[in-house]
Amino acid sequence: MPEQVAEMLKKAQRIQSKRKKGSANRNRQRIIIARVHERVVNQRDDFLHKLSRHYVNGYGLIALEKLNITNMVKNHHLAKSIMDASWSKLTQMIEHKAESAGVRVIRVSARNTTQRCSQCGTIVPKSLAVRMHRCSTCGFIADRDYNSMLEILNRALGREPPESTPVEIGPLLMSNHGQARSWKQEVPSSEPVRV
Repeated sequence: MPEQVAEMLKKAQRIQSKRKKGSANRNRQRIIIARVHERVVNQRDDFLHKLSRHYVNGYGLIALEKLNITNMVKNHHLAKSIMDASWSKLTQMIEHKAESAGVRVIRVSARNTTQRCSQCGTIVPKSLAVRMHRCSTCGFIADRDYNSMLEILNRALGREPPESTPVEIGPLLMSNHGQARSWKQEVPSSEPVRV
């Protein structure tokens, strides 16, 4: 929920708490709060519809993790953010739109997707605070979420880790010194460009 809307909701609820129970003013304030909640739901649904449509229109295969959201919400530090994100609703929208568009949706197990190296398959244990994946076996270094995305795709396609990394994902890879490597090569200005 955006901060501005959250602040508006907090203010409206504070006003309602000061109204006398059963009064017309309290009932009016209840309706105002209901409208704020409706606005939040409408904004979230609009965003989820647009996001799911973007994925269904842009890809022929969508791989999703089977997340156990019920257990994830037990973490009281992240529960509000997880519920605000509406992952279950997004998954339902993607599956529904994909079915009518003829797009394949594959759900894979979430077990060890952030720990396993997408390049060689080695389990590299790391805490949630560690944001970079560094494989000591093959030397692959990438953002933790990026490595996880590759692992989910590998599982969806039912293949072992790929032999090489495609060129279009190169800029996200990191060198041994922690700096981003670029796969893009500039054409020297002295040579003619061939088309």
